[in-house]
Amino acid sequence: EGNIVVATSPVLVQEIALEPYDILARRIAIHSEWEGDAIVAVIEFVSRGNKASQAKVDQFVKKSVSFLEKGIHVLFMDLHAPTKALRAGFHPKIFEEYGVSVSPPEPDRLLSAVSYQVREAGKICSRAVALKIGDRLPEMPVFIRPHEFVRAPLETTYEQAFRSVPRKYRERLASGA
Repeated sequence: EGNIVVATSPVLVQEIALEPYDILARRIAIHSEWEGDAIVAVIEFVSRGNKASQAKVDQFVKKSVSFLEKGIHVLFMDLHAPTKALRAGFHPKIFEEYGVSVSPPEPDRLLSAVSYQVREAGKICSRAVALKIGDRLPEMPVFIRPHEFVRAPLETTYEQAFRSVPRKYRERLASGA
């Protein structure tokens, strides 16, 4: 297990817009001044667009593998229902690129949060949490060095963001309308 690290001033967070097909999707890149301002981690929120076609699925997988091959740690949240192009989620697809078979998720847990850690010599480790609608979002590690991470409190962050949504929209979202 990695050490717990408190993020201090050398860690900068930058929000970068994703591909134009889904302008609401976002990627957060974490830069490190002690690593020459290099990107050390990426937090990705999977959009419906990422799963819309086989080409988009392949593009997301290729992009994720490219980050990992460059030594950039990745955390992604896939909170959209499966599609014809992607029935078992991105985690098994990404590991297929490394020739590793990952058990598919249970049929009632097709959403996920996955953190990838790049260790020495390019060894990739993952922490995957299979989710279903209604589950609380887990706290996930965001690795900033091979054995150092900060905790991402996903549920708490979501709740705080949701409170900032105007009341009439919160009520509509809560009712499913």
